[in-house]
Amino acid sequence: MNSYIGENVSCSDGEPFPIEVTWIGERPIKLSASAFVPTPEAEAHQKYQSRSGQLLGVESLPIGFFPFDESAVERACLTHLASILDEPSYPELLRGYRSPLSREVLQAICNLYHLNVRFFPPFLVNYSNSIYQKHPLLHDVLLFHLMSYITSRPILFTESSAATIINKLGNDYSGSKYFSSRLLNMQIKRVIHLASFTILNRVLSHLEKVLRSRTTSLWSVSVCTTLILCLCVEQIQNQAHAHITTLKASSNLPGHLIQEPQQSCGSLEDMLFLHLSKIFHSVYRTRQSGTNPLMYVPKAKIPNPREEGPENEIIGSLRSMMFHGKIQELAFVTMLKDTDNGSSKLNHIQNFPLETEEFSKLNSGRLVAKFLSMFNESSST
Repeated sequence: MNSYIGENVSCSDGEPFPIEVTWIGERPIKLSASAFVPTPEAEAHQKYQSRSGQLLGVESLPIGFFPFDESAVERACLTHLASILDEPSYPELLRGYRSPLSREVLQAICNLYHLNVRFFPPFLVNYSNSIYQKHPLLHDVLLFHLMSYITSRPILFTESSAATIINKLGNDYSGSKYFSSRLLNMQIKRVIHLASFTILNRVLSHLEKVLRSRTTSLWSVSVCTTLILCLCVEQIQNQAHAHITTLKASSNLPGHLIQEPQQSCGSLEDMLFLHLSKIFHSVYRTRQSGTNPLMYVPKAKIPNPREEGPENEIIGSLRSMMFHGKIQELAFVTMLKDTDNGSSKLNHIQNFPLETEEFSKLNSGRLVAKFLSMFNESSST
């Protein structure tokens, strides 16, 4: 970051002033930043381009944090993201392709998150902030999912904030409709990226405690956390593919990355998804007549959350996705076939060259379907 600033910034220009940027829906975040004088031919002042080199109509304004107080920016971003999670309909704000299965799973888990205000086991009660009134593990894993999502989205100044900045700069930007800042984007993404590691460590630590407790009442929290982590792995795989595709299109792909994104995507799947899935099904003895409310049972009753508690809503939602329709077995097989149920799909979709949109479309919901399919596998598989 320091080298980028040294190459692109001659000096800051004036005192910090309020700005508004957004990267998700119409929910802007208010921050304080400063203008700067760019160096000649500074990359930070270049207009945004597509992977093919075409201009996108997005101007990069010379705005950044001077000084760069990472702790203050992190606090502001986490508070803003928590406010987004407080909206039950926040999944609708997410842009980009997502399979119907991915969208339904995310919405169902968000519904549980907003219903699940209850007593937590002592090992999970270690927060004093009021934003953790709902289940802390669900909060953290949804927060990590949101953070990993926005790292792939460029920030944009709101229309009123862009007008204020342009008026302060005194430059003519009449040819552009949208405005961002390469430097500010990098600074914010750096903060969110680093903070996401802390959140992920917290998620995995709490999930380990939940699994070790073997508490049946926390099964719904465990399965929801695992499903969201599946969505996160898919999301990060898509981002890795997009990054390598961009480098290849610009002829800036280093030799040691020739085999990417196959290696990074495969490692994510092996180290996180497969390992976590194995632990989950071992703890709950899914295939040995243990805790398995998602097993296919003909004419099984779908739980009514009003009668049996909010935790059962996610069971009913997942069973509806898996076995909906008169011919339940066929519906489940169709759902898995739509996402090509199995790790062979990853090998198939990683064949270069695939456009980013095509890769995302083929990958979306793949691990979710794969994880759900394990609830109906025999112990011999």
